[in-house]
Amino acid sequence: MEIETKYNIGDKVWLICGNKAVEKMITQIDVAIKESENSHKEITYRLNYESIDFDECRLFDSKEELLKSL
Repeated sequence: MEIETKYNIGDKVWLICGNKAVEKMITQIDVAIKESENSHKEITYRLNYESIDFDECRLFDSKEELLKSL
């Protein structure tokens, strides 16, 4: 099975944190494959070595892209 992620370690991404748009760096990627009909996969990212994981849908390539999503 080959797994592709939207982002790589070292990429910088934008997200909302504390009601502010902030830029952080991806420092860890976790992939979980859940057994089901479609082998559902979950990809989460850890940013700036913090202990919180973020789903791919909460991360954006640029500040402009983030603001457009609001």
